[in-house]
Amino acid sequence: MVAALVCVLVIVPIMSTSCHDNSFTTTPPAPFFSVQKEPDPSNIYPEALAEGKLVLDNSYLRLKPSWGKGDVWGKGELLIWRYGYSLRIEGKEIQIIDNDGQLVARVGDKIKVGGGEVPVEIVEKYIGQQLPDDCTGPYWLVSKVIDNK
Repeated sequence: MVAALVCVLVIVPIMSTSCHDNSFTTTPPAPFFSVQKEPDPSNIYPEALAEGKLVLDNSYLRLKPSWGKGDVWGKGELLIWRYGYSLRIEGKEIQIIDNDGQLVARVGDKIKVGGGEVPVEIVEKYIGQQLPDDCTGPYWLVSKVIDNK
């Protein structure tokens, strides 16, 4: 009986310590990263300017403007990145890397991007796949990141 009690007294604290240790950190799941599958041979891109905050909305990277609350523009534009751009996750930070390997934006940054709005058919042609059903527009084809703060 004493041996059983000693065993319980030793095992229970070990189990309770290991079950409650939440000291590890997890990396966020990778968002859907829509990038051109190959370079555009014409190298001609729209050059309008859009600015707002780079946000992660239901696993999609969007440019959310500071204006337009409550309407279709309020959710922001799904960004379609130029060929050569990539996504990098470091710890809890989601980063956008350009074709030269330089960090150009992080989720949460206010950014300005060149490019223009494109229809879903163009998006799917550029990325080489059909968009998920919940991946709604508007869609912005990014030609370059001009500024980030």
